[in-house]
Amino acid sequence: MHKLYRIALTYYSTKQAISKEQPLGLLQRANKPYISSLPPVRTIIAGSERRVTAASMRAFAEEFRLKGGSIEEFVHEGHDHLSPILALTTGSGEDWGEDMVKWVKEGSDG
Repeated sequence: MHKLYRIALTYYSTKQAISKEQPLGLLQRANKPYISSLPPVRTIIAGSERRVTAASMRAFAEEFRLKGGSIEEFVHEGHDHLSPILALTTGSGEDWGEDMVKWVKEGSDG
């Protein structure tokens, strides 16, 4: 049994619950009018993210688009999974946070 599957099984309790309740499963069951009514979404994938994590994020983004949602994918080069968050307030590698604030402000102007 794959390590990530074991973790998901521990979190969701059953194989059926994993499929039904994990983010992609929830999105697949959501109706198009609801998804298309949501504000734009941005995903940030670390440049050195594990392939399985990056692939799952891309699959979610593709499904979100198919449901009529607006999503922007951003690859954060030079970071691993947690380092962008840890970089905030350090003065080094926190430009992404400023970019995110600018993106949110621009989105709220329209």
